[in-house]
Amino acid sequence: MSLSLCMIVKNEEDTIARSIASVKDLTDEIVVVDTGSADKTVEAAESLGARVYYYKWDDSFANARNFALSKAAMDWILVMDADDELEREDKEKLLKLMKTAGENILVYCCRTLCYTGESPDWNNVLINMNVRLIRNRIGCRYRGRVHEQLVFPGEEGLKAECFLATDVRFHHYGYLNSYIQAKDKHARNIRLIRKELEDTPENPFMLFNLGNEYCALQDPERALACYEESYRKFDARESFYAFLLIRMILCHEALGNDDEIFRLARQGLRCYPGHTDFEFLRGRLRSRRGELKSAIGSYRKCIRMGPPPVNASSIAGVATFRAQFALASLYLKLGNRKKALFHCQKTLKLHGGHRAALAMSLDLLLEEGKDADAAARRLAGRLNGSAEAFLLLSDLFYDRGKYKQAQRLSGRALKLDPMSPRALFSLGAASFFLGELPKARRSLKKARLCEEYASRANLLLFFCARERRRAGENRELEALDPAHRAAAETFRVLVSGKNDLPQGMDAKLDAEAVTHVLELLLKAGRLEEFRAALALTRDLEDKDAALRLGKLYFRSGYRRLAWHEFVRSLALGGMADEAALDMMKEIRSSIQAEEREEAMQTS
Repeated sequence: MSLSLCMIVKNEEDTIARSIASVKDLTDEIVVVDTGSADKTVEAAESLGARVYYYKWDDSFANARNFALSKAAMDWILVMDADDELEREDKEKLLKLMKTAGENILVYCCRTLCYTGESPDWNNVLINMNVRLIRNRIGCRYRGRVHEQLVFPGEEGLKAECFLATDVRFHHYGYLNSYIQAKDKHARNIRLIRKELEDTPENPFMLFNLGNEYCALQDPERALACYEESYRKFDARESFYAFLLIRMILCHEALGNDDEIFRLARQGLRCYPGHTDFEFLRGRLRSRRGELKSAIGSYRKCIRMGPPPVNASSIAGVATFRAQFALASLYLKLGNRKKALFHCQKTLKLHGGHRAALAMSLDLLLEEGKDADAAARRLAGRLNGSAEAFLLLSDLFYDRGKYKQAQRLSGRALKLDPMSPRALFSLGAASFFLGELPKARRSLKKARLCEEYASRANLLLFFCARERRRAGENRELEALDPAHRAAAETFRVLVSGKNDLPQGMDAKLDAEAVTHVLELLLKAGRLEEFRAALALTRDLEDKDAALRLGKLYFRSGYRRLAWHEFVRSLALGGMADEAALDMMKEIRSSIQAEEREEAMQTS
């Protein structure tokens, strides 16, 4: 069986190589249809062996997609976008689908792991089912300006007996924040969906898609209005309606409508009894309301139910790592550290890169009396052996001031990936705080060649020079970017004993650069210099700076100072994220405990 890869693209030079490379060895031809790129997308595609065609964009993904299909010559067509990537472990599965397909199977749907937020992370994944493999020359065509659907000639949709759902996985990065901002993707999609709704005003699928766009824009009220309009046409047999109910629950979560969450979760379990998401979302509500034992029952039921059907759209991990970590968190709240650690280990067995589970495990092991080396060995054994995993664990030890273990773990990562800028920076930073300055300088000088780490690496090199009695200090100061140079120069003035800054010097300070200087001083234990450098924050009316400083104080053990900064951030109009809110709750609990103890001693 032969295979054509078909994709439509526009300005995808940063992603198209990764996408094509993930399937290039499976394909017999690569068809790329460009709809108006102004960058080097075409050159990148051609360098990978693609045949590039041009299509004048007419506000219809279906038309462009159909043009691409018309150029495919092989037995099967693989449909991908330039921000998709085939899961490496599933290559053989994909080939097997074509080789073993019966004559009645014309289309395969595969799982798309759709990432949202700042970076690809299993905590921010929704799983959708999308058409990926189409038998060629059977007359299938796409319909719809956006979120296009595959149909047979003269049919409203695919015949159920002609398509099969599979567990082959594709990663989709197109909804990460950086990608969306660069493409203004939501504005484009909303415009095209509204055009579709002008033709078919009560189209429930398009109303669902419009809700998804508003949901991604973090506008739950507008999203819910669209979902409810789609819901009026509810038909449990429609493939997207289970996910519609899930999306409605997520909106009600954001709006605090508990009764609606319970009602929709019950309806979901009644209509889709094997769909674990609804029990998981019910457990999440019970947990939030403080009904901890009922929540534990829900999460245990999720594990018994197992993953949702392969053809269902879902939240990743509701029956596996996500449910296990929810149990770990609940048992920790109940004070049962042994069970909390047990479920953390279960989480890590299912998902070795689960940062929160690794962090909780580390803290519980240290509280249990394990020394840092023993904890590092135990947790390293749970990792998948990749450089990324060792760096994740290294970061956790680093955040807790365990620099020797952080250094060793980043060293292991560097052996696996000798050119990794992140590993070089992590190794250099840990070595700096251990006082191993030659080793720190060697790693940091390599790390600063990468733009992402240059500013922080140069700042550490500046402080390395100060440690060496200012040898080369001015040279390293000049290597800093303007924002960090201004913060470092101002810091030098402050620690020289001068109480007042030269006029106008503080006006040019950057909040993030100031936070980096303060964090470095705190981690290095230079409390006298840190106190002097606090004047750097005197005129920083920046809510994000206050939030970052609050987290820094909290991680460093200065709880009351952290509270002050969190309150200052809120007063400046900032929004405390989930991590900051958890920190504030912990600080408040510790302050109340201290006040109770003082009251008892007084009485």
